[in-house]
Amino acid sequence: MIKGKNIYSKLWAIQNEVKRIVRSEENKFQNYYFFNELQVLRLLKPLLEKHRVAIFLTDDSQEPFFCEQKGNNYLVRYLKRLDIVDIETQENNEKKTESAENGKLTYSFWAVGANPDPAKAKGAAETYAVKYMLTKFFLIPVKNTNDPDYEFNSSIFKENKGELELTIEDKGQQKAKEFLKQHGWYN
Repeated sequence: MIKGKNIYSKLWAIQNEVKRIVRSEENKFQNYYFFNELQVLRLLKPLLEKHRVAIFLTDDSQEPFFCEQKGNNYLVRYLKRLDIVDIETQENNEKKTESAENGKLTYSFWAVGANPDPAKAKGAAETYAVKYMLTKFFLIPVKNTNDPDYEFNSSIFKENKGELELTIEDKGQQKAKEFLKQHGWYN
């Protein structure tokens, strides 16, 4: 438990302590990897508990719930609400208002989904919106195991005195030398 911090310093600490998520779940029908809401919650819950911060997710009634049938699918769109509460401040304050000085922050965000079943459309919208809101808000890096730009490839890089240095595999190196010789750039 971290005492004596305000809501902003607690959120900053959580953002700095949170680890990355790996897209490890596979959608075999559409051949892609994804991460799920459970992975996000497993990362965040211990940090929220450590820093005594609670999050509450509800539907926000500022905008009406929208549901419309488009062809075979139902399209739903509605506003979600994320309340972030500093438990320590709330316990110490008798006067509870919705402001950062009193340890509570509120954010609204859209949830949108489509499915032939309207209940499943709402469920998909909810899951997608919540997992992305939490990963973006808490600055959780998402690693895609199939993304070559994100992946660290030890056959491409070697460590040299604590720094990473680009190396080329033997076949590629030979082709590069031949090309450079043809153009007079390599002796």
